[in-house]
Amino acid sequence: MRKEINFNLDWLFHKGDIKVPRPLDKGPVYTQSKTERRLMGPAAYNYIDVPRFYQAGVEIRNDGWEKVDLPHDYVVDQDNDPTQNNAHGYFRYENAWYRKHFSDSYGRVTAYDKDMNSYFLGREKTWKHVAEREYMVGMYQWVAIDYRGESNWPVLSSRSGSIDLFLQKKSGFYLNRAHWTDEPMVHIVPHWNFKGLEGERIKVTVYTNCDELELFLNGESLGRKQIEKYGRGEWDVPYAPGALRVEGYRNGKSVAEDERVTTGAPCRLRLTQNAECVADGSQCALFTCEALDEHGRSVPDASEFVEFFTTGGAKIVGTGSDICDHTKVTEPRRKMYMGKISVAVRPAANSEGFELYAKSDRLGLCKAVVKLK
Repeated sequence: MRKEINFNLDWLFHKGDIKVPRPLDKGPVYTQSKTERRLMGPAAYNYIDVPRFYQAGVEIRNDGWEKVDLPHDYVVDQDNDPTQNNAHGYFRYENAWYRKHFSDSYGRVTAYDKDMNSYFLGREKTWKHVAEREYMVGMYQWVAIDYRGESNWPVLSSRSGSIDLFLQKKSGFYLNRAHWTDEPMVHIVPHWNFKGLEGERIKVTVYTNCDELELFLNGESLGRKQIEKYGRGEWDVPYAPGALRVEGYRNGKSVAEDERVTTGAPCRLRLTQNAECVADGSQCALFTCEALDEHGRSVPDASEFVEFFTTGGAKIVGTGSDICDHTKVTEPRRKMYMGKISVAVRPAANSEGFELYAKSDRLGLCKAVVKLK
């Protein structure tokens, strides 16, 4: 999704020289303005504040940096005439630095499989590398499930898993399934709720273990493509609301399909039990709370605030949805992220069952009835 960033705010200014961090695998990520180098104005570039990317002992710290706001058209035109001691009305400086951290992800990572750099490859290229070499017996993928730690603020967890911190399947789960299973499957990325982007091209990726794919938008074919082994299908699709559907073929026969439909506004809640348990006082039952539109379709971009409570002596031990949400895990209330909240409930020992309720001011009340053996 497109996000707007205020380019004017949150710059850092440093008068005087600093030690420049040098990345191990890239060119400079900071730049400076020096009159003697005749650079045009305070040039500023994206930068990374993760010390492990830099040579030992070199790290940028905020000591001595002043926070400033700059208009987006701010320019310092450095001296063109070496005999003149001026900078066209601006204070002349011999050495100064401006920097700003640009990030439009807010802790998010793309749902598309991608290579991070020349040696940290995506799932597709990594698996192809293994599968093409008979002497390799397998691989270890870091990691199956996201975990707390190894993250930067405001993110709470790692993001490399194929299942998220709250046990919801991510797109990488389906790519692994395409690589590692034989049952025909197709999976479309992303969802198809992009109101306001009508006519703009959106990359549609289909993970599959089929040898041919055909994509349809509102019944019209967008092309049929041959898919190499362990490959994927990709289309650039001008967005229009409706139904995006893919069919997967093997030897010319349709064997799998998947669909993304533009939903309406959320109008009610649904609770689904994902994992059963026994009432021994230690196990938990897992649930997913979703927001549904008037046709009963899950709304993938819903962001409702939901409260949970139970009967029958059961205890809500955790809720989760957003890896940037700093609400305590044990809180029985939470805002949805991308249409879902995970809930873990521990039944009382020797209980015969319980009820879990979900309540939203806008979407009302729903419940799940659980019978235990």
